[in-house]
Amino acid sequence: MTLNALVKWMGEGIVFEGTTPEGSKLVMAGPSEMNDGKVLGPKPIEVLLHAVAACTSVDTIAMLKSKGAEISEYEVSVTGERGSIAPKPIEKMHLIYNIKGKKMNPDMIKETLETAFLVESGVANTYKSNITWSFNLIEE
Repeated sequence: MTLNALVKWMGEGIVFEGTTPEGSKLVMAGPSEMNDGKVLGPKPIEVLLHAVAACTSVDTIAMLKSKGAEISEYEVSVTGERGSIAPKPIEKMHLIYNIKGKKMNPDMIKETLETAFLVESGVANTYKSNITWSFNLIEE
C-alpha cells in the first residue's frame, strides 16, 4: 500500500503545511529561534512522538473495546531522548498510557499494548528506536 503526504512551505519563516490525500491539514515549524522567537507549530520531531502515540492508541482503543472495556478517559504522555550528534535522532522513547474506565485489568492492557506495538502499529514499527511503554489504569 502506498502512502502519500504533501508538505508545503507557508512562504514565511520556517513553517510548513502538511496535507493528506483526504485534505486533512497539519502545520509544522522549525524551532522558535528560526522563527523570530515565535512558536508557530510543532517541530517535525515532536510530530513523530505524537504519531507513535496516536498510532498505537488507534489499535489499543479498538482492541480494548473489542474485549468489552468501557473507556471513559484516555491519554498518552510521551518523552523522547535525542542524540547529541547531528542528525540527533530520537534514541529512546517512553510512552505512558493513562487509561480510565471499567471492565479492564492490568493483564488485558499489557497484552493489548504488546500487540499494538509488536503487531499492529505501523508507525512504531517503522521507527526502530528503543521504544518502551507503560500504562496506568484508573479503575472506576
